[in-house]
Amino acid sequence: MGNKDRLIYKLEWDKNSINLGMNQLVTIDHSHKDYVLVRPAQKTSTPGVHTPSLTLEPDNQYLITVVGETTESKQAFLWGIDKNGETLFKRSAYIKSENSKHHTVSYTYTHSGDKELVVEFGILFGDPSPKDRLKISEFTVESLEQHNHGERGKPGKPGKNIIWLLLLNQIGLHANISQNTSRKITDQHAADDAAPIMRDNVELGDT
Repeated sequence: MGNKDRLIYKLEWDKNSINLGMNQLVTIDHSHKDYVLVRPAQKTSTPGVHTPSLTLEPDNQYLITVVGETTESKQAFLWGIDKNGETLFKRSAYIKSENSKHHTVSYTYTHSGDKELVVEFGILFGDPSPKDRLKISEFTVESLEQHNHGERGKPGKPGKNIIWLLLLNQIGLHANISQNTSRKITDQHAADDAAPIMRDNVELGDT
């Protein structure tokens, strides 16, 4: 499975549209070809941008990756929230300042519940100022589900290689049993041929 098959969100835009939502008051400029420009329109709280609602599968991990830059180090950070308004993780992944071009920051979120979870992932300003700038050139959310899981809550099905190994083991086991049985019969014949011949309790050589 390629990376494209595991993507559940990818930032896409043109001059007329963009698949990003606003958290509180921000301006989003998506007229540029290589990046999206986000600016806070307030001086308090945590304005920013977020993905559309995404559905996470039970017992799975998701990799959130952002490529971008900001005007202040440790100003813009990755963020996640579920449909009930619960924050999914603490501030731990910050986008670096403009001195580090095309900085990549990522965070792996584990959904350990046994039911689907509807969430939004985003980027927020921690201490906003109208002078702040956030440039985003890439923003993706990728499922890290492992191959060959089988159905949720059920054991995965064995692969073809495993089935062949099982069949070969069975064939080898039957062949080994058959060989051992043949060896026992042959050994018994050899033992019979080597046994002393007795006739009426008189040993050979007596006259």
